[in-house]
Amino acid sequence: MKPNRNRRPGATGKMLGVAASGAILIAMLASSCWHPTFDPMISASEVTVRKLGDPTLYFSVEDVQQHGMDDAWFLPPMVDLPANGLLVQDMDERIGFKPVLSIDSLNHTGWIDTMTGFEIENTMGDAYLIYADPDGSSDAFVTLGTSEGRILPMTAPNTSSATVLPDTDAMWYFGIGAVAVNGSLNATLTCITYQAMVPNYQQKHPWPGGDPVFVIGPGPTLLFSDVTQIATPGKLLDTTGSTNNLYLSCGLSDGSNAIFRWDTPFTAAQPTRYPESFGPLIGALSDGRLLAEDNGIVSVLDAGLNRLFKFPAGRLRFVHERWNGIEMKVVFTRTLFVRNNNDYDKGSLQVEVYEIPTADLARLDD
Repeated sequence: MKPNRNRRPGATGKMLGVAASGAILIAMLASSCWHPTFDPMISASEVTVRKLGDPTLYFSVEDVQQHGMDDAWFLPPMVDLPANGLLVQDMDERIGFKPVLSIDSLNHTGWIDTMTGFEIENTMGDAYLIYADPDGSSDAFVTLGTSEGRILPMTAPNTSSATVLPDTDAMWYFGIGAVAVNGSLNATLTCITYQAMVPNYQQKHPWPGGDPVFVIGPGPTLLFSDVTQIATPGKLLDTTGSTNNLYLSCGLSDGSNAIFRWDTPFTAAQPTRYPESFGPLIGALSDGRLLAEDNGIVSVLDAGLNRLFKFPAGRLRFVHERWNGIEMKVVFTRTLFVRNNNDYDKGSLQVEVYEIPTADLARLDD
């Protein structure tokens, strides 16, 4: 996640980092003979990390090339102890992918295969979606453009297959998102498309992962008088599993940002418009609560977009919520690249994974 990974459209910043706790962070940095300058985003995330407790997984990868690593972030499969994962290199206009083929959880080391990675253009800005398959397999669904999604095998991302969303060049979507389904290995994958001045809503629910197989052609038409004002894509989040609402967080042509909420049935009335008071939406939880982020602060909101509590995220990144067979858990990761003193183009990549039961998320309240 960029420091303001989920920043307001058009803003800049990066959000990633690492360290299991203050002590683990010091140990990690001590292993390198070059120490980074003070990073307030690391310090901010330490406040929350102390409440999260020890990481469920942490590892380092040595002798890594610097290119694309400063703002990389780690996506793990939705399993209890990931043995691999996907390293996402966020370079704004381009996104790179490298497989973390193996993780030794005992020795806390990992191996990145630099030969099977690739880079691709990103035209979605911060609205791009990279979401691990909810069933725990080592695949992810990725959308980086307004008309295409693809399935990425985490272990060999350059073999990805393309899935057009939607199935015509005359359409484009300006909102897409995924929300975990409570108590199951499924999620609701949702997108909003626009063709011939008509906004159409499409949903794949339940979605266990893999090719979402959206309906070919338009879905139900949403009433949306402000649709022509949409200038920047954003998250579209369906919380019908709990609060029966649909949310679109996006940028408008006048330079402002807004969140639109449709109540079920979505096609019956115009949405309610709200300001992005706490930043753009970055996700929603299976219990209907929403997550927004602004300047390194994550706010947890209710269905009416009122803030319930907030916490400093710093370089922590919300990656998904998952069902572990007993309870729903919110998953965060931090990633930090530490350059070597004697070879500025190489360094050590440090990665951590944190989890907290969804029901206990308010424990992070500052």
